[in-house]
Amino acid sequence: MIRGILRRHSLAPHNLAMVGDRLYTDMAMAQRAGAFGVLVLTGETTAASAAEYLPAPDLIVEGTG
Repeated sequence: MIRGILRRHSLAPHNLAMVGDRLYTDMAMAQRAGAFGVLVLTGETTAASAAEYLPAPDLIVEGTG
């Protein structure tokens, strides 16, 4: 999915950030594509599980609630 966006907009992976709340889908997709991964702790991922995930997301953002 990310590779299609990169091609369509003539971007390099380092020009794209993937924002998501799941480690095993959103952050894994960003890492595989070489994009910047922003994990938001507003969904199913907890701070504890994010701290154990390797490789770590590039940025972790707390929820606003």
